[in-house]
Amino acid sequence: MWFPTFGAWLNEEMAVCESRSRKPEPHAVIVPFPVQGHINPMMHLAHNLASNGFIITFVNTVYNNSGTVKAHRKWSSELGEAGNERVCFRAIPDGLPEDDMRTDFARLARVTETAMPPSLQKLIQEINDEEEHQVTCLIADFFAPWALDVAQQFHIQTAGFWPGIIAAYALIYHMPDLMARGSIPSNGIPKKQEMVKYFAHMPSLCSANLPWLIGSEADKEFRFQFWLRSISRFRHLRWIVCNSFHDLEMDIINTFPKEAGICSIGPLIPQTAQKETETEKEECLQWLDRQKRGCVIYVSFGSSVVLKEKEVEQLAEGLEATRRPFLWVLRGVEKFLSVAYLERLRERACMPSWVPQARVLSHPSVGCFLTHCGWNSTLESIAAGVPMLCRPCVADQFLNAAYVVDVWKIGVALKTNSEGIVGKIEIEESVQRIMSSDEVQENSRKLKKCAVDAHARNDIMVGSSSINFNVFLNAMKTNM
Repeated sequence: MWFPTFGAWLNEEMAVCESRSRKPEPHAVIVPFPVQGHINPMMHLAHNLASNGFIITFVNTVYNNSGTVKAHRKWSSELGEAGNERVCFRAIPDGLPEDDMRTDFARLARVTETAMPPSLQKLIQEINDEEEHQVTCLIADFFAPWALDVAQQFHIQTAGFWPGIIAAYALIYHMPDLMARGSIPSNGIPKKQEMVKYFAHMPSLCSANLPWLIGSEADKEFRFQFWLRSISRFRHLRWIVCNSFHDLEMDIINTFPKEAGICSIGPLIPQTAQKETETEKEECLQWLDRQKRGCVIYVSFGSSVVLKEKEVEQLAEGLEATRRPFLWVLRGVEKFLSVAYLERLRERACMPSWVPQARVLSHPSVGCFLTHCGWNSTLESIAAGVPMLCRPCVADQFLNAAYVVDVWKIGVALKTNSEGIVGKIEIEESVQRIMSSDEVQENSRKLKKCAVDAHARNDIMVGSSSINFNVFLNAMKTNM
């Protein structure tokens, strides 16, 4: 009867020895601000880390978790990347009612800053108590700085994530200097509207278009104070991972001191843009297949920008006047456009409610992109080598557009009229200008190569983003 007892003892001892000899694996908790434009690049970061040996816990809100998981599965099935099974999605409540649309940034930021920290703390504690690999580091979105306070309680490594153009981060990082010289008032709201050159290496920007100036006076001040609170936490971090690349923003990156920890690893965009074979094509891609090379105007204003009805009408008339085929992402087509218009343009217009944007931009028939200049859209256009017609509406879109037009010279600005909208003639003439500009086309091709080279990893060269990512990767694996 003693042999089974000995066998059980032997198995237990072997398990203990194996556990002691097994090297602990790095386990990163990733916390994005819970809106799609922030979730997407951080999910790409999560996949990159997972493919390099990290276990990932990606923290969503209950509200957006199902959509994020669905996107992850689509990514995994399309790319078949090793390591994607190492990404685990966990959902915690954001503190808002289920029926809230979550379109008010100030409200979302206020509530999440209070409601989410206790849930995140509980989640990390559960992981450490119940799972084989404890949490070793946490990466927090600039707009979820409260996550850093939670990480501090567990004495784990931390890093920040900046989802936008680094130039916008420079504005808030250098805020003490800008306020000291009177460029920006203490409440962040300029008293007069004027063109200002905030840095020598930054294009001039209208003072009314600073990234935090959205909504009512109270909302603007809240956003500004929120940015200041976030930067006060981020200043103490060794790593600020940025969704940009060195050659794109070299001059502005060089304005930061070394201790600022700027680490550009972008562009973090869907890699499906570079796939040449697809098992299934959406209807819009089939439509693009039937068009001539470089002739299609692609139009999209993202998921959050809503144009005035009159501007939609002017845009429709302007696109018709170009006599070119166009792909326009427009939800509720029948609400804005007449049956006669739709019938008239049936042969040369495609107007779906959603498209796989990275794949659309990489399609050879697309000649230009009429965009709101959100940062993710801007990066996708750069990576595809597609010139941009810029119609910024809010936040950092104005700064992004200024870089597109004045610095990188890969786009044309659409001018608004006295009513604050872009008119038919402006659209028609701007399309003609960008489609016939050899300079814009050539600059777009050059910048596309820079974007590709940033991620290069071969016998000939290793790109800046690849180098930065490897350094960051190794740093996050230390002190486990």
